[in-house]
Amino acid sequence: MASILFVAYHFAPENVSGTHRSLHFARALVDAGHSVSVLAGPPPSAARSDPGLQRVFPWVDRVHRVATPTSIGSLYMRWKARRALGGVTQTAVVSAPRNGGSVRKPGWLDNAVAQVRRHLSVWDVLPDPYRPWTSAALRAGTALGRRINADVVIASGPPWTGVRVGHRIARRLGVPFISDFRDPWSSGSGATWRADTEWAQRRVERWEATVLRDSSLVCFNSPRVASTAAAITPLGDRVRVILNGSDVPRQKSPSVVPNTSPLRLRHIGSLYHGRSVVPLVRALDQLIAAGDLAPEEILLELIGDMEPSAGYAGIGDTKVPLHFSPHVPFTEVAKRMGEPCVLVMVQTELYANQIPTKLFDYLCTGNTVLVLAPRSSAGWDVASQFPRCLHIDLEVTQRNREIIRELIAAWRRGELRQEASADDTRHLGKQVIGAEFVRLVEDVIARRRHASGRIARVAPPAVAGVTR
Repeated sequence: MASILFVAYHFAPENVSGTHRSLHFARALVDAGHSVSVLAGPPPSAARSDPGLQRVFPWVDRVHRVATPTSIGSLYMRWKARRALGGVTQTAVVSAPRNGGSVRKPGWLDNAVAQVRRHLSVWDVLPDPYRPWTSAALRAGTALGRRINADVVIASGPPWTGVRVGHRIARRLGVPFISDFRDPWSSGSGATWRADTEWAQRRVERWEATVLRDSSLVCFNSPRVASTAAAITPLGDRVRVILNGSDVPRQKSPSVVPNTSPLRLRHIGSLYHGRSVVPLVRALDQLIAAGDLAPEEILLELIGDMEPSAGYAGIGDTKVPLHFSPHVPFTEVAKRMGEPCVLVMVQTELYANQIPTKLFDYLCTGNTVLVLAPRSSAGWDVASQFPRCLHIDLEVTQRNREIIRELIAAWRRGELRQEASADDTRHLGKQVIGAEFVRLVEDVIARRRHASGRIARVAPPAVAGVTR
């Protein structure tokens, strides 16, 4: 038995994609007999909460939430907003002439002030906008770690602020640190974004390299991210790939998707960071224009937390019936994706090394999945192992139209099916993946105890009668 401090800024009941991996890892550690205390961010708003998630980790007294203090940057932005509302602008580059006088061009002082503002704004969001949480979380986490006599500190990111907090707590406590990379952090580990200034980019890369160097174990959820991160600093046998997995109900036997109208194509989740369903919409429009598809035969459903302007941007005029639904709790999401339909996954070239979490949920339903992603991508690496997944080019191509035409023809013939998924996704079960994570954590703790002569001393909370 071990005492574990888990730093997870996003944690139940917060219903965002970053919650689920940490949540199920924490539960797996408890199921294995360990005592887990969680250091999390402030309580989520009601709109971002799903009380059902708390059934996975029901020990609310072991979830220690830390509020985010007001930062200098946020105070400045509030002041700037008030000035703007008052009709006062403060960033005018050229002053308006007075009494017919000449226009005053900005001087060296104006430019210097603008540069200082720019660099301060960059610093205020390094390594991400959660930076103001750092000091309060570091104090609270260090005190908590000492109180529970932590054997190990685990942190999952993004946000990378949480990973840095976990890393610094572990150093203060003098215990092993385990980092979990759900995404690439910097360009060194495969991220395609760059900080706004060169000094900021270098600092982020140094932070990442330090975390990787000091981690007793580094977990990644994508083989591609693991391979690129290994180029930053030698990781040796400290690196492991653990996929996200899913506990969405499986199909025990095949079942036909009813060929009554309409055939529902469902994208579940937010369309953000350039993700677009336009290639799919254009293929459907072309089939409608050619008379190969009637509009009443199809319905494209967009279910998720997004502004209509973002969701429909770029689609333009279309004959494809569209239906937008706002964000819903995960239990409802699981129900909808498990209904007979065609599921849509979108990934961009910008994030080709990352595997969308929803892909594992999609696979477990047995439904056909249209994968709009680069063919050379971590998502398609996984999806291509399942015949029920069909690749859709991110460009508007004739190939897309042919794939959709064949899909609709199979549906009309009553041959489109939800495949049996109970066996071919067994390895993606969160309990299976969680058990693998537990084994790795226990190995780190065992090596630490062997080196220091420490013995187990912490009893885990009772788990009887609690469902996952």
